[in-house]
Amino acid sequence: ISLDEAGESSCSNEATMYLRAPAPKNVAVRLNNDKTDTISLQWMLVPKVEGYIIKRATGSPNSAYFSIGILYDSSATNFDDSSFKFGVTYYYTVTSIDKAGDADESPAVSICPRSYAPTNIVIIYEQTNNLVALQWKPVVNGNGYIVKRAAGSLNDTFFIIDKINDPAITTSKDISFVFGTKYYYVVASFDELGESNQSDSVSVVCPRAPAPADPTCSYTENADNCIVLQWKPVLNSKGYFVKRAHITNSSGVTGR
Repeated sequence: ISLDEAGESSCSNEATMYLRAPAPKNVAVRLNNDKTDTISLQWMLVPKVEGYIIKRATGSPNSAYFSIGILYDSSATNFDDSSFKFGVTYYYTVTSIDKAGDADESPAVSICPRSYAPTNIVIIYEQTNNLVALQWKPVVNGNGYIVKRAAGSLNDTFFIIDKINDPAITTSKDISFVFGTKYYYVVASFDELGESNQSDSVSVVCPRAPAPADPTCSYTENADNCIVLQWKPVLNSKGYFVKRAHITNSSGVTGR
C-alpha cells in the first residue's frame, strides 16, 4: 500500500514466502568408544523443526542414500548407528523435518571404521586334552579373527596358526606345539579391508613331555636275535631316549 497526501492508495499484488527448515549444520561423525560398536553422529540444533531424518550411503557419496533413522524430536542433536560393518566406508546426511515434511539436507560426512583388537585374551594348557586353548571377547561387526604364534621369544616371527571366519567364535585350540617350549600368541581381528588391529601378546610354557605309557619288551628268536621294545606314542614330543640297566651284583644305567 502506498501513502500520499490524500492517505492510503491502492494495494499491490500479494507476495508470499514459504519458509522451509534449514539443513542441520556442523554434522560430525565418529566411532563411539563409549558404547559398544556404534557410529555416532552429532549436529547443531535447528530451531522450530519437527525432527530429523538420518540417511546413509555405502561406498561412494554418489551412491543411493537410505533412511536409517527418523527422530520426531525437535531437541535431538545426535544419532547412533549400530548396523554397520568394519572396513566399509559410510556416508551420512541429516535432513530437517518441518510442518511440510522433509526440508533441507546437510552435506554428507563419511567414516571408514576399522575393527579393533580383541581384548581379554585368556590362554591355558589343557593337560587332559593335550592342547593350548585361547579365548577372547568378541569384536562385533567384524568378519573374524586371525591367531598367530611365535616360539621362544617375542622377537621371533609370528606365524598364522588359525583363521576364524565367524566373529561370534571367540576360541581357538592349538595342538601343533612341542612340549617344553614357550609360545607367544596374538589375536588379530579382520574386516572388509583385511587384517586390522591385533591384541597384546599372551604366553604359555608347555610342560615337559610325559613318560611313554605301557612299555613292553619281548625277545625274538630269529635272525635278528634281539629284544624289541614298544610303547604308546607321546604326541608333541621331539623323540625318545632308550636306556638300559644291567642287573648284576650292582646296577647301572647307560643311555643311548
